[in-house]
Amino acid sequence: MKVGAECALCLFKRGYAEILEATEDDSLRLKALEALFKLLAENFKPTSVPAEVGTMRERLIKRVTGNPDPYAKKKRLSNEAALKVLPLAEKMISEAGSPENRFRRACLCAIVGNVMEFDIPGHDPRLEEIGSLLRRAEEEL
Repeated sequence: MKVGAECALCLFKRGYAEILEATEDDSLRLKALEALFKLLAENFKPTSVPAEVGTMRERLIKRVTGNPDPYAKKKRLSNEAALKVLPLAEKMISEAGSPENRFRRACLCAIVGNVMEFDIPGHDPRLEEIGSLLRRAEEEL
């Protein structure tokens, strides 16, 4: 997939959010933002692939801020929330009956886990909603 006009803002907003997670040092934040603007100016072209530019952005922010894992806290909280709903997911899968239905429900659980993506403009996942998302996925998909 090639970039679209909306990709520029998304790539920047996600980078800005990651910089805020990576450091509380304002001067380091400004340095990282300056580097991010430069990276986007040099690499955001009609032929660019958003995932490739996003990977460059992630590496740049980690290098400039010196933080190898800006999302460590959010990942820890996400894992804790996932462990709380694990019994529900296991129950949903085991009660599905046939191997095909168990596989389908396991896939639905994976889908719900994958929608918990942070710092996407217009998308605000709530960890406390994972259980209800699992139930809704079964009903709606």
